[in-house]
Amino acid sequence: MIHTKRLLLKPLNADELLLEINNKNQLDKSLNLNSRINENNIQDIHVQKALEYRMKMVIEHPVSYEWYTSWVLIAVKESVIIGGIMLMSEPKNGEVEIGYGLDDYYQNNGYMTEAVTELIYWMFEESEELEYVIAETEKDNIASQKMLMHAGMTKYKETEDCYWWRIGRC
Repeated sequence: MIHTKRLLLKPLNADELLLEINNKNQLDKSLNLNSRINENNIQDIHVQKALEYRMKMVIEHPVSYEWYTSWVLIAVKESVIIGGIMLMSEPKNGEVEIGYGLDDYYQNNGYMTEAVTELIYWMFEESEELEYVIAETEKDNIASQKMLMHAGMTKYKETEDCYWWRIGRC
């Protein structure tokens, strides 16, 4: 777990990830947290597929599951999950890609910048092989681009629909 000024970042183990996939309110209860503001228990289809894939990877990599799972962002003051960050794998070719999401209610308050910054620090501390943390944003997702800039990332590649960002080891 990672503690920041306002957040607790927790990597979900296999049992917790299964709860997040099947019934996120049960995960909240198992972690002794308040129910999320968005109590709708239906996942977006893309998030659902990503979590299911994360589960497969966590099972395949039980010793290093933190690199394959979803990390939940817990607002300490409210004791509630407000978002998540997924690491795509252990470093491959010196890189790790991250993906992230934050409940609409908590956006534009610096929570994701705080979380991404600390998780980047953790990744560089945990792996000597890691040279870059990378992320992809859609070209019209200005908020995500600003967050990545605030977290110290710079744009290094462009495709028709997306920008790619990275931060290197200091």
